[in-house]
Amino acid sequence: MPNVFYLFGGTSRIKIPNELTSKIELLNYLGVTPAELKKIWWFRGRMYSHFEISKKTGKSRIISAPDYRLKMLQQKIARSLSKIYKPRNPVHGFIPDRSVRTNAESHLRRRFILNVDIKTFFPMITEARVQGLLDSIGIDPDVAAIVARICSNNGYLPQGAPSSPVISNMICFRLDKSLMSFSKEHRLLYTRYADDVTLSCFQPPVALFDGTRPSPGKLALEQLSAELRTLFQNNGFELNPEKIHYSDKNSRRMVTGLKVNEGLNVDRRYVRNIRAALYKVERFGVAATQVELATRFGKSCTIQAHLRGKIS
Repeated sequence: MPNVFYLFGGTSRIKIPNELTSKIELLNYLGVTPAELKKIWWFRGRMYSHFEISKKTGKSRIISAPDYRLKMLQQKIARSLSKIYKPRNPVHGFIPDRSVRTNAESHLRRRFILNVDIKTFFPMITEARVQGLLDSIGIDPDVAAIVARICSNNGYLPQGAPSSPVISNMICFRLDKSLMSFSKEHRLLYTRYADDVTLSCFQPPVALFDGTRPSPGKLALEQLSAELRTLFQNNGFELNPEKIHYSDKNSRRMVTGLKVNEGLNVDRRYVRNIRAALYKVERFGVAATQVELATRFGKSCTIQAHLRGKIS
């Protein structure tokens, strides 16, 4: 079997790591016996703990955290797949030296911004889809099946597994390519941070909408152009109708939580919330503020960790 392939029909000739060339090589690399693999294959669901974290919308997100052994295997697989995946310039999520800040900086001072969100991002990436991806890029079929199995749970990528970020970016390779072509054709700038997609420009973005350009604010899915909606569908994703937001030169323009109107900054409300929390700690004490954090916002972390994360 050849140890090189052309990534998704592109021009980048990439060597397949030796540990992904056969089942024997993979098991040796992972330090897994056939007996342990069989156990993981059928009972990996028992190797996860699940918990909820609150989202800004008030809803919660389910995090599935693998146990120590499974986490170590997924980390090894992630390192191996990272040798294959070469991120495109618009991709900022889960990439070394890139962040929500670099993502937002790309759109700094752009006058028109459209933010959309991919619906149920990780659950949309099924185990079969992961296996098909690895098959398509020339990885041994047995290896593809094992990797997909170890890195999936309940039939899809779990949010919380260390292998999910690189695999999700690999799955989005075609989507990124399509959105880059769309953006180039219509003179837009495109970036993606995980499931958050941003398109911006200096001139009114008529290509983004069906009919007349809408007023700034939350939009209905049907207001987006059919071309843009079809682009996501053709790449196996759906847009979240609750998270479509358009802003123009006269409104506050936000990208992954950062304001990009003139300079890069956090929203004023973000700063006010931190000040209010610090005031409550000083006025009422840590214990009382911790109780409010848990009851009002459903946060299980300590108030110290919460504030440290916000400030950093």
